[in-house]
Amino acid sequence: MSNQSVVQLNNLVKKIKGKTIVDHINLELREGEVFGFLGPNGAGKTTTIRMMVGLMNPTSGNVVIDGVDLKKDYEKAINQVGAIVENPELYDYLTGYQNLLHFSRMHNGVNKERIQEVIEQVGLTNRIHEKVKGYSLGMRQRLGLAQALLHKPKFIILDEPTNGLDPAGIREFRNHLRKIAYEDNVSIFVSSHLLSEIELMCDRIGIIQAGKLIDVRNVHEESQVPEWEITLNNPQQAAEMLGRKLSTNVIVREDSIQVKVEREQIPSINKHLVENDYQVFGIELMKQTLEDEFLKITGGEQVG
Repeated sequence: MSNQSVVQLNNLVKKIKGKTIVDHINLELREGEVFGFLGPNGAGKTTTIRMMVGLMNPTSGNVVIDGVDLKKDYEKAINQVGAIVENPELYDYLTGYQNLLHFSRMHNGVNKERIQEVIEQVGLTNRIHEKVKGYSLGMRQRLGLAQALLHKPKFIILDEPTNGLDPAGIREFRNHLRKIAYEDNVSIFVSSHLLSEIELMCDRIGIIQAGKLIDVRNVHEESQVPEWEITLNNPQQAAEMLGRKLSTNVIVREDSIQVKVEREQIPSINKHLVENDYQVFGIELMKQTLEDEFLKITGGEQVG
């Protein structure tokens, strides 16, 4: 992933009947990254996506794709975009190859060599000449991805791309996405309600709530100070003792305590507890999932 920006959302605002649906969103999407877009129901995700592909005009602000303002030169900007919104539109009575041949005619410069290239990219070589009506949902999603890639876009938008897929299908689709992002330097934007999948698929995530982009972070970014759970007897007394020793809060649980300290401090804390006749049954690093972080940031609102 590079730091080269492919898409910029600049002070993007959308008001409908006097209500602000999207509120001054600023965001840059980079080459070669998979970016996850999360938010509770009604947060403004779909409205943002519609503005990003020109299906809805912003009230103010603009969308720039590969240096081109979407509103000023729609055709040139949108030519750098591929998209799948939930289930791709396909012709069941045609083969996978015939579908791609049909869609290739909508773009200049897509030859048979390029069609074969995207077929191999999405792993459909052995089934591409079968009729689409016999495809599984996972195969349909991969054919939709091939369709979105035909014209070599620099930016791909996927809205709920893994809806209905089984775990094996989700993993397969995720692997194709990451490979395409990294090998072709494509910027991929994924809106999904599957937080555990976003955590595995994406490099960065943005969280939108009430129309505002409230957080953008690296998915695998570690907290500054790790949190540990120490299971032991008499946790209340142990917490009071450690509270005097450490310059951090100690949280008391039913049969454990939780403390935020660097890893290097754990052996001395353990030694201190044992020397003071506490029985330590276990020390475990606590890792918050993306779901934990999301619910914490949004005040418990469910993603939708």
